[in-house]
Amino acid sequence: MLYQQGCYGGGTALRVAKDLAENNAGARVLVVCSEITAITFHAPNEAQLGCLVGQALFGDGAGAAIIGSDPDTLVEKPIFQLVSAAQIMIPDSEHAIEGHVREMGLLIHLSEDVPKLISDNVEAALREVVAPIGGVLSDWNSLFWAVHAGGRAILDGVEAKLKLKREKLGVTRHILREYGNVASACVLFVLDEMRERSVKEGLATTGEGLEWGVLIGLGPGLTMETLLLHSVPVAITNYTVAPLGLASEHKASTVEIPPGPAEATTRSFEVAGGGVERPRCEPAACIEPSAQASPSLLK
Repeated sequence: MLYQQGCYGGGTALRVAKDLAENNAGARVLVVCSEITAITFHAPNEAQLGCLVGQALFGDGAGAAIIGSDPDTLVEKPIFQLVSAAQIMIPDSEHAIEGHVREMGLLIHLSEDVPKLISDNVEAALREVVAPIGGVLSDWNSLFWAVHAGGRAILDGVEAKLKLKREKLGVTRHILREYGNVASACVLFVLDEMRERSVKEGLATTGEGLEWGVLIGLGPGLTMETLLLHSVPVAITNYTVAPLGLASEHKASTVEIPPGPAEATTRSFEVAGGGVERPRCEPAACIEPSAQASPSLLK
């Protein structure tokens, strides 16, 4: 179990699961990210005005994925391939995000410097992970983006630094608007929404019609988890978006779960893949996200 990772934990879990899957032939790794950020909620305090920002920003949620290598496409339907992964800690940022246990509860401190620290370092964080496709790109708009929904200021900073078109972070902004910052589960929500939109809009691949993309997890440390993603042609995923409340009829390892209470949202999906230049495996990938659902049972 990985715990106390904070908002970057979803990226960490995918990176660790990728490594396990690639080095254990036939293995399937279940990744579950569950967050109950409501424990930080408390009455306003004049001495802790900054906590109001966190209370307005965060939400409860859970997401899940199955990671594997060399998927059996007769029964498994991969949706994204996890090609490479990296983690960095931003220098001199240890006080940017803090959690303090006090008599009034768990207090979250978010420095006003967080958006700038992230935007100033995001390109360096991406340098290692995009090495398999030639390193730093001249135009980051050639990729699809699954970024942690950490807040509007963070997304605006990343967008400006990388000169991204507004629509590039559209899925992440949708997740932030609809669910808030659900911490480690955010990146799973984003992958689920992106896959679903790509199918509904009739695009060629699960990555908004593009071949390559990047996942970014952000959290305390400040820590940045980055993964290089390779999308899968929609035609081979054999997935049809089912109406909410109905399970899809394909034979993938996970199926959609009927939606539940809006205040506690769960998304689940299946992932398969392997690694770059591994003797036993292909690069790791996500298999199939489901629609939003209650945090009851994963099937």
